[in-house]
Amino acid sequence: MLTAMQSAAIVALWRTSHFDTLDIARLLAVPEPDVVVLLDAVRDAERGEAIFALVEGGLA
Repeated sequence: MLTAMQSAAIVALWRTSHFDTLDIARLLAVPEPDVVVLLDAVRDAERGEAIFALVEGGLA
């Protein structure tokens, strides 16, 4: 499970366009599938689709 801080870092790193999902996963020491799921959820949210991203401490 990702923390809120890890989730924010993933999105920030992804938006720089300098890192792919594997780079981000390795940098933050998290599983790459978690990075992919989070980024998919962010894209869905930006399109207005109802989603919930699970992060430590609740729903974000």
